[in-house]
Amino acid sequence: MTTRLKSLRITRVALVPKGANQEAHVVLYKQAETKREQGMDFSRSAFAYAPDGPATWKLRLVETPEGQPTAAQVGRAIAALRPAGFRGNRVVIPAEDLPDVKRTVLAAWHVTHPEAEAADIPTILKGHDMDDYAMPMTTDQKLHCREWYELWDAFTSSMYDFMQAMAHDPATYAPLMVESIRQFLDHAEAMLTMVGMVEKAHPLLAVCAEVCKQGAVMSAARLRRLEEAIATLQGILEEAMPMMEKRKGRHMVDKPTHDADQALTLTKRAETAEERATAAETQVKDLEADIAKRAMTPEQQEAAWLASLPDVIRKQYEADKLEKAELRKKLQAAEDRNAKQEYIAKAAGYKALPINPDDDWEVFKAIGGLEEKHRVRIEQLFKSAEELCATAKVFEAVGTGGGAGVGGSPAYAQLEVLASELQKGTKMTKEQAIVKAMDARPDLARAHRTEREEARNGR
Repeated sequence: MTTRLKSLRITRVALVPKGANQEAHVVLYKQAETKREQGMDFSRSAFAYAPDGPATWKLRLVETPEGQPTAAQVGRAIAALRPAGFRGNRVVIPAEDLPDVKRTVLAAWHVTHPEAEAADIPTILKGHDMDDYAMPMTTDQKLHCREWYELWDAFTSSMYDFMQAMAHDPATYAPLMVESIRQFLDHAEAMLTMVGMVEKAHPLLAVCAEVCKQGAVMSAARLRRLEEAIATLQGILEEAMPMMEKRKGRHMVDKPTHDADQALTLTKRAETAEERATAAETQVKDLEADIAKRAMTPEQQEAAWLASLPDVIRKQYEADKLEKAELRKKLQAAEDRNAKQEYIAKAAGYKALPINPDDDWEVFKAIGGLEEKHRVRIEQLFKSAEELCATAKVFEAVGTGGGAGVGGSPAYAQLEVLASELQKGTKMTKEQAIVKAMDARPDLARAHRTEREEARNGR
């Protein structure tokens, strides 16, 4: 039996997606806000500072939406609170909210360091800031510190960049990362010795040496150890190394160099990034121009090139080009004339064949363009035909007696008369003219052949 509660006094309304009472007719629900980072959606509780909307949330303490705080992520948050910041970026939090934020980060730090003692707590989480410390430095100390800060900043920046890049292409970036670590180790120990920090930095140096010993074989666990060692040493360095000179009254003597160094580093980074961007932009433009050029026809490429020239140079180039074209035209004409005369002379060499050199020279030109074996064979055939025609006496009259005309052949006599007419005004030989006459009068040619056969047979 269902019971009904009466005379209830509501002191709290919880926003839930589904009511526990099966008979509930009113559901109060509000979708939780999330902030997307690294492809994942994190709730407000994942951040140490979350005053308003997701855009204002800062200092994430967990690495997965449902996970617990990790030493690496908490270390990044601690680094962001320090003057140097995380990867050169210091988180900006209002002064009135900073104590609560530090307490939240400290609670997460205790979760990730359950066996740590109070002395192990990072100074930045104790409510102190490095600006509260005063430590006199000599000129040499300042120089050594500045050199170390530059080396350390370059090292940490490159390491975080390599770690991010290796998630996508470990085969390419692992060797580069190892080489960067080797270069760091070549200078780090000597510089840390100068500033009196070599013993405290020994764990990091040991991890770096281990990574170099293993080479490009980079496991996820070793990468986490390296990142944690960097974050730990970052805190140790900022807590132990002198950052500013002592105060005198209301004025500061030798103002801290850290901010100036950081500004200088950031400026150098910005300049380097700008140079790289300019170089990349130039390279992109060159590639685009090369691609566009490859898509052009030779004529379009020449037109584009001419358009890029000064007017004086372009006009001179066009004039020279026109002059060269005229010279090439004249030279080609002379070569063609010489070739024509050569082929005419070759055609004229076949006197016994019905060849007109002035008309048939192009035939010999075409023969000259054939493959050598074909050309040689055709010339052999022409020579054989020439010799055959010259010795066969094709055009001589056969037989004697009776009948009008040369050799007693009336048909041949008519062909001779016609051939004489065809020869007039030409360079044809008599034999060539006879052949032309036979082509013009096939009836006379047939009659001549008949008369010749009859004469041979003695008729």
